[in-house]
Amino acid sequence: MMEKSILQPATLLMMRQEYSLTQLKIMVAMTTKLQTIMHQQLNSLRPMEPEKMITEKDLSPSGGLWVEIDGTELGMRQQGLRQLEAPMQKMAQMPIGLPVMRENHTELQTARQPFSIVVKRNKNGRRRLFIGMNPLLAGHLLTLRYGYYSISPITVSCCRQRTTLMMYMICERWRKVGNVELTIGTVRRLLDPANKNKTYAVLRRDKLAPARKELFKLYRQQKCCCYFDFKPNYEGSNMYGEPSSVFFTFHVIEEVSDEIAMQQRQQIQQILMRGFRILPPLAEKLTARVTPYSYPIVIAKIRDLQVLLQSRRDITSPSAYAYTVIDRTLKQFEGEQKAVA
Repeated sequence: MMEKSILQPATLLMMRQEYSLTQLKIMVAMTTKLQTIMHQQLNSLRPMEPEKMITEKDLSPSGGLWVEIDGTELGMRQQGLRQLEAPMQKMAQMPIGLPVMRENHTELQTARQPFSIVVKRNKNGRRRLFIGMNPLLAGHLLTLRYGYYSISPITVSCCRQRTTLMMYMICERWRKVGNVELTIGTVRRLLDPANKNKTYAVLRRDKLAPARKELFKLYRQQKCCCYFDFKPNYEGSNMYGEPSSVFFTFHVIEEVSDEIAMQQRQQIQQILMRGFRILPPLAEKLTARVTPYSYPIVIAKIRDLQVLLQSRRDITSPSAYAYTVIDRTLKQFEGEQKAVA
Protein backbone atom coordinates (compact mmCIF):
# COMPACT_ATOMS: atom_id res chain seq x y z
CA MET A 1 0.00 0.00 0.00
CA MET A 2 2.66 2.49 1.08
CA GLU A 3 4.68 4.33 -1.52
CA LYS A 4 7.82 6.32 -0.84
CA SER A 5 7.33 8.44 2.26
CA ILE A 6 7.84 12.20 2.53
CA LEU A 7 9.97 13.72 5.26
CA GLN A 8 8.18 16.44 7.23
CA PRO A 9 9.62 18.91 9.77
CA ALA A 10 7.96 18.94 13.19
CA THR A 11 7.52 22.70 12.75
CA LEU A 12 4.36 21.96 10.74
CA LEU A 13 2.75 20.75 13.98
CA MET A 14 4.33 23.40 16.18
CA MET A 15 3.44 26.42 14.06
CA ARG A 16 0.31 28.51 14.48
CA GLN A 17 -1.84 28.58 11.33
CA GLU A 18 -5.46 28.60 10.24
CA TYR A 19 -5.03 26.84 6.91
CA SER A 20 -7.82 24.97 5.18
CA LEU A 21 -7.43 21.37 4.04
CA THR A 22 -6.30 22.50 0.57
CA GLN A 23 -3.80 24.95 2.02
CA LEU A 24 -2.38 22.27 4.32
CA LYS A 25 -1.91 20.03 1.30
CA ILE A 26 -0.13 22.91 -0.46
CA MET A 27 2.26 23.08 2.51
CA VAL A 28 2.90 19.35 2.15
CA ALA A 29 3.46 19.85 -1.58
CA MET A 30 6.06 22.51 -0.78
CA THR A 31 7.98 20.28 1.60
CA THR A 32 7.75 17.46 -0.93
CA LYS A 33 9.67 19.60 -3.42
CA LEU A 34 12.25 20.55 -0.78
CA GLN A 35 13.18 17.07 0.44
CA THR A 36 16.84 17.52 -0.49
CA ILE A 37 17.27 20.36 2.02
CA MET A 38 15.87 18.23 4.84
CA HIS A 39 17.80 15.07 3.96
CA GLN A 40 21.01 17.09 3.82
CA GLN A 41 20.32 18.24 7.39
CA LEU A 42 19.98 14.61 8.49
CA ASN A 43 23.26 13.74 6.82
CA SER A 44 25.06 16.73 8.36
CA LEU A 45 25.59 18.26 4.92
CA ARG A 46 23.57 21.35 5.81
CA PRO A 47 23.21 23.19 9.14
CA MET A 48 19.90 23.02 11.02
CA GLU A 49 20.17 26.62 12.19
CA PRO A 50 17.51 28.56 10.23
CA GLU A 51 19.83 31.55 9.74
CA LYS A 52 22.50 29.41 8.05
CA MET A 53 20.45 26.72 6.32
CA ILE A 54 19.51 28.32 2.99
CA THR A 55 22.44 29.28 0.76
CA GLU A 56 22.81 31.34 -2.40
CA LYS A 57 22.69 28.15 -4.46
CA ASP A 58 19.12 27.51 -3.26
CA LEU A 59 17.82 30.91 -4.29
CA SER A 60 16.44 32.19 -7.57
CA PRO A 61 17.87 35.35 -9.20
CA SER A 62 15.15 37.34 -7.40
CA GLY A 63 16.55 36.21 -4.07
CA GLY A 64 13.76 33.93 -2.81
CA LEU A 65 13.34 30.19 -2.46
CA TRP A 66 10.69 29.21 -5.03
CA VAL A 67 8.72 26.00 -5.51
CA GLU A 68 6.39 25.09 -8.36
CA ILE A 69 3.10 23.55 -7.24
CA ASP A 70 1.85 21.42 -10.12
CA GLY A 71 -0.89 19.57 -8.26
CA THR A 72 0.53 16.06 -8.67
CA GLU A 73 1.61 16.06 -5.02
CA LEU A 74 -2.03 16.71 -4.10
CA GLY A 75 -3.46 14.03 -6.37
CA MET A 76 -4.81 16.68 -8.77
CA ARG A 77 -4.79 16.86 -12.53
CA GLN A 78 -3.62 19.83 -14.55
CA GLN A 79 -7.17 21.19 -14.73
CA GLY A 80 -7.21 21.36 -10.93
CA LEU A 81 -4.53 24.06 -10.83
CA ARG A 82 -7.19 26.69 -11.35
CA GLN A 83 -8.78 25.55 -8.08
CA LEU A 84 -5.46 26.01 -6.28
CA GLU A 85 -4.76 29.57 -7.32
CA ALA A 86 -7.29 31.25 -5.00
CA PRO A 87 -6.27 29.25 -1.86
CA MET A 88 -2.61 29.97 -2.63
CA GLN A 89 -3.22 33.70 -3.06
CA LYS A 90 -5.09 33.78 0.26
CA MET A 91 -2.40 31.66 1.90
CA ALA A 92 0.24 34.23 0.95
CA GLN A 93 -1.55 36.86 3.04
CA MET A 94 -2.40 34.70 6.07
CA PRO A 95 -0.10 35.26 9.07
CA ILE A 96 1.57 32.22 10.62
CA GLY A 97 3.53 31.68 13.81
CA LEU A 98 6.79 29.76 13.40
CA PRO A 99 8.80 28.35 16.33
CA VAL A 100 11.95 30.31 17.12
CA MET A 101 14.50 28.99 19.60
CA ARG A 102 15.64 31.46 22.26
CA GLU A 103 18.18 30.91 25.03
CA ASN A 104 15.91 29.09 27.46
CA HIS A 105 12.69 28.55 25.53
CA THR A 106 10.95 28.36 22.17
CA GLU A 107 8.40 30.95 21.14
CA LEU A 108 6.19 31.49 18.10
CA GLN A 109 7.24 34.41 15.93
CA THR A 110 4.64 35.85 13.57
CA ALA A 111 5.26 36.17 9.84
CA ARG A 112 2.44 38.36 8.49
CA GLN A 113 2.86 37.85 4.73
CA PRO A 114 4.94 34.70 4.61
CA PHE A 115 4.71 33.73 0.96
CA SER A 116 4.72 35.20 -2.53
CA ILE A 117 2.65 33.72 -5.35
CA VAL A 118 3.40 33.95 -9.08
CA VAL A 119 1.17 32.57 -11.84
CA LYS A 120 2.77 31.89 -15.21
CA ARG A 121 1.71 30.25 -18.45
CA ASN A 122 3.93 28.16 -20.66
CA LYS A 123 3.96 28.19 -24.48
CA ASN A 124 0.96 25.86 -24.58
CA GLY A 125 -1.05 28.22 -22.39
CA ARG A 126 -0.95 25.88 -19.40
CA ARG A 127 -1.05 27.48 -16.00
CA ARG A 128 2.01 27.21 -13.71
CA LEU A 129 1.86 28.14 -10.03
CA PHE A 130 4.90 29.13 -7.98
CA ILE A 131 5.13 29.87 -4.27
CA GLY A 132 8.16 31.59 -2.79
CA MET A 133 9.54 32.66 0.58
CA ASN A 134 12.56 34.49 1.90
CA PRO A 135 15.61 32.46 3.05
CA LEU A 136 15.13 33.09 6.79
CA LEU A 137 11.47 32.02 6.77
CA ALA A 138 12.38 28.93 4.72
CA GLY A 139 15.03 28.06 7.31
CA HIS A 140 12.55 28.34 10.19
CA LEU A 141 9.99 26.26 8.30
CA LEU A 142 12.32 23.47 7.14
CA THR A 143 14.60 23.08 10.15
CA LEU A 144 14.69 19.61 11.71
CA ARG A 145 16.07 20.84 15.03
CA TYR A 146 12.64 20.21 16.64
CA GLY A 147 12.29 16.74 15.14
CA TYR A 148 10.71 15.22 12.06
CA TYR A 149 8.43 12.44 10.84
CA SER A 150 7.43 10.81 7.56
CA ILE A 151 4.05 10.74 5.85
CA SER A 152 2.53 8.90 2.90
CA PRO A 153 1.43 10.98 -0.13
CA ILE A 154 -1.40 8.45 -0.68
CA THR A 155 -2.86 9.16 2.75
CA VAL A 156 -2.48 12.93 2.35
CA SER A 157 -4.33 12.92 -0.97
CA CYS A 158 -7.13 10.74 0.49
CA CYS A 159 -7.89 13.00 3.48
CA ARG A 160 -11.19 14.85 2.99
CA GLN A 161 -11.19 16.82 6.25
CA ARG A 162 -8.64 19.25 7.64
CA THR A 163 -8.78 17.60 11.06
CA THR A 164 -8.12 14.17 9.56
CA LEU A 165 -4.92 15.37 7.90
CA MET A 166 -3.77 17.06 11.11
CA MET A 167 -4.49 13.93 13.17
CA TYR A 168 -2.71 11.77 10.60
CA MET A 169 0.41 13.93 10.96
CA ILE A 170 0.11 13.73 14.76
CA CYS A 171 -0.12 9.93 14.50
CA GLU A 172 3.02 9.80 12.38
CA ARG A 173 4.87 12.24 14.66
CA TRP A 174 4.39 10.02 17.75
CA ARG A 175 3.86 6.61 16.13
CA LYS A 176 7.06 5.10 17.61
CA VAL A 177 5.99 6.10 21.12
CA GLY A 178 2.45 4.84 20.54
CA ASN A 179 0.68 7.63 22.39
CA VAL A 180 0.85 11.28 23.37
CA GLU A 181 -0.92 13.52 25.85
CA LEU A 182 -1.66 17.00 24.51
CA THR A 183 -3.01 19.88 26.55
CA ILE A 184 -6.48 21.01 25.55
CA GLY A 185 -4.92 24.29 24.40
CA THR A 186 -2.60 22.44 22.02
CA VAL A 187 -5.47 20.30 20.71
CA ARG A 188 -7.48 23.42 19.97
CA ARG A 189 -4.52 25.13 18.28
CA LEU A 190 -4.00 22.15 15.99
CA LEU A 191 -7.58 21.13 15.26
CA ASP A 192 -9.69 24.22 15.89
CA PRO A 193 -7.44 27.29 15.39
CA ALA A 194 -10.41 29.59 14.82
CA ASN A 195 -11.88 28.42 18.17
CA LYS A 196 -15.31 27.80 16.69
CA ASN A 197 -16.01 24.81 18.95
CA LYS A 198 -16.60 26.51 22.28
CA THR A 199 -16.87 23.35 24.42
CA TYR A 200 -14.97 20.08 24.44
CA ALA A 201 -18.20 18.20 23.72
CA VAL A 202 -18.59 20.13 20.47
CA LEU A 203 -14.88 19.75 19.65
CA ARG A 204 -15.20 15.99 20.16
CA ARG A 205 -18.36 15.77 18.07
CA ASP A 206 -17.34 18.03 15.18
CA LYS A 207 -13.56 17.47 14.98
CA LEU A 208 -12.13 14.50 16.88
CA ALA A 209 -14.84 11.89 16.24
CA PRO A 210 -15.16 12.58 12.45
CA ALA A 211 -11.36 12.56 12.06
CA ARG A 212 -11.09 9.26 13.92
CA LYS A 213 -13.86 7.79 11.75
CA GLU A 214 -12.28 8.89 8.47
CA LEU A 215 -8.75 7.81 9.42
CA PHE A 216 -10.02 4.41 10.58
CA LYS A 217 -11.88 4.04 7.28
CA LEU A 218 -8.68 4.83 5.36
CA TYR A 219 -6.87 2.30 7.53
CA ARG A 220 -9.41 -0.39 6.65
CA GLN A 221 -9.08 0.53 3.00
CA GLN A 222 -5.28 0.17 3.29
CA LYS A 223 -4.84 3.82 2.36
CA CYS A 224 -3.34 4.67 5.75
CA CYS A 225 -1.03 2.82 8.12
CA CYS A 226 -2.51 4.16 11.37
CA TYR A 227 -5.54 5.40 13.24
CA PHE A 228 -6.14 6.69 16.76
CA ASP A 229 -8.33 6.56 19.85
CA PHE A 230 -8.66 9.36 22.35
CA LYS A 231 -9.98 10.13 25.82
CA PRO A 232 -10.15 13.34 27.84
CA ASN A 233 -8.19 13.77 31.06
CA TYR A 234 -9.81 15.79 33.84
CA GLU A 235 -8.12 17.31 36.86
CA GLY A 236 -9.21 16.09 40.28
CA SER A 237 -12.68 14.61 40.63
CA ASN A 238 -14.19 16.71 37.85
CA MET A 239 -15.27 14.37 35.03
CA TYR A 240 -17.25 16.82 32.90
CA GLY A 241 -16.79 20.07 31.08
CA GLU A 242 -13.41 21.16 29.73
CA PRO A 243 -10.65 18.56 30.22
CA SER A 244 -7.09 19.61 31.03
CA SER A 245 -5.68 17.42 28.26
CA VAL A 246 -6.53 14.72 25.72
CA PHE A 247 -4.70 11.37 25.66
CA PHE A 248 -4.23 9.90 22.18
CA THR A 249 -3.40 6.24 21.52
CA PHE A 250 -2.06 5.35 18.07
CA HIS A 251 -2.61 2.03 16.33
CA VAL A 252 0.00 1.49 13.63
CA ILE A 253 0.48 -1.28 11.10
CA GLU A 254 4.11 -1.81 10.27
CA GLU A 255 5.31 -3.47 7.10
CA VAL A 256 5.31 -7.21 7.85
CA SER A 257 6.87 -10.15 6.08
CA ASP A 258 4.89 -13.10 4.71
CA GLU A 259 6.24 -15.19 7.57
CA ILE A 260 4.88 -12.82 10.24
CA ALA A 261 1.54 -12.59 8.41
CA MET A 262 1.34 -16.39 8.51
CA GLN A 263 2.13 -16.41 12.23
CA GLN A 264 -0.66 -13.89 12.82
CA ARG A 265 -3.17 -16.12 11.00
CA GLN A 266 -2.00 -19.19 12.91
CA GLN A 267 -2.39 -17.34 16.21
CA ILE A 268 -5.98 -16.40 15.40
CA GLN A 269 -6.75 -19.92 14.19
CA GLN A 270 -5.55 -21.40 17.49
CA ILE A 271 -7.68 -18.93 19.47
CA LEU A 272 -10.76 -19.74 17.41
CA MET A 273 -10.31 -23.48 17.87
CA ARG A 274 -9.27 -23.56 21.53
CA GLY A 275 -11.06 -20.52 22.89
CA PHE A 276 -14.34 -20.78 20.97
CA ARG A 277 -14.22 -24.46 19.92
CA ILE A 278 -14.75 -23.63 16.26
CA LEU A 279 -14.08 -26.66 14.07
CA PRO A 280 -10.58 -26.65 12.49
CA PRO A 281 -11.79 -26.46 8.84
CA LEU A 282 -14.04 -23.49 9.65
CA ALA A 283 -11.34 -21.76 11.70
CA GLU A 284 -8.86 -22.23 8.87
CA LYS A 285 -11.38 -20.83 6.37
CA LEU A 286 -11.83 -17.69 8.46
CA THR A 287 -8.17 -17.05 9.19
CA ALA A 288 -7.19 -17.46 5.52
CA ARG A 289 -8.94 -14.11 4.98
CA VAL A 290 -6.96 -12.25 7.66
CA THR A 291 -4.42 -9.68 6.44
CA PRO A 292 -1.90 -7.58 8.39
CA TYR A 293 -4.42 -4.72 8.21
CA SER A 294 -7.40 -6.71 9.44
CA TYR A 295 -5.36 -8.62 12.06
CA PRO A 296 -5.57 -6.00 14.89
CA ILE A 297 -9.29 -5.50 14.17
CA VAL A 298 -9.96 -9.25 14.41
CA ILE A 299 -7.88 -9.51 17.60
CA ALA A 300 -9.86 -6.65 19.16
CA LYS A 301 -13.14 -8.34 18.17
CA ILE A 302 -11.97 -11.63 19.70
CA ARG A 303 -11.27 -9.85 23.01
CA ASP A 304 -14.74 -8.32 22.94
CA LEU A 305 -16.23 -11.77 22.27
CA GLN A 306 -14.35 -13.32 25.19
CA VAL A 307 -15.76 -10.72 27.59
CA LEU A 308 -19.25 -10.98 26.10
CA LEU A 309 -19.46 -14.78 26.24
CA GLN A 310 -18.41 -14.80 29.89
CA SER A 311 -21.41 -12.66 30.81
CA ARG A 312 -24.01 -13.93 28.32
CA ARG A 313 -25.36 -17.30 29.41
CA ASP A 314 -28.26 -17.13 26.95
CA ILE A 315 -26.02 -17.80 23.92
CA THR A 316 -26.60 -21.50 23.38
CA SER A 317 -23.87 -22.07 20.76
CA PRO A 318 -20.82 -19.88 21.52
CA SER A 319 -18.81 -21.41 18.66
CA ALA A 320 -21.47 -20.60 16.05
CA TYR A 321 -21.97 -17.13 17.54
CA ALA A 322 -18.20 -16.42 17.49
CA TYR A 323 -17.89 -17.68 13.91
CA THR A 324 -20.72 -15.41 12.77
CA VAL A 325 -19.26 -12.33 14.49
CA ILE A 326 -15.72 -12.83 13.11
CA ASP A 327 -17.11 -13.59 9.64
CA ARG A 328 -19.21 -10.41 9.76
CA THR A 329 -16.19 -8.37 10.90
CA LEU A 330 -14.08 -9.65 8.00
CA LYS A 331 -16.90 -9.10 5.49
CA GLN A 332 -17.25 -5.49 6.61
CA PHE A 333 -13.49 -4.97 6.23
CA GLU A 334 -13.42 -6.66 2.81
CA GLY A 335 -16.49 -4.74 1.65
CA GLU A 336 -14.85 -1.38 2.38
CA GLN A 337 -11.76 -2.44 0.45
CA LYS A 338 -13.86 -3.40 -2.60
CA ALA A 339 -15.71 -0.09 -2.42
CA VAL A 340 -12.41 1.74 -2.89
CA ALA A 341 -11.13 -0.56 -5.61
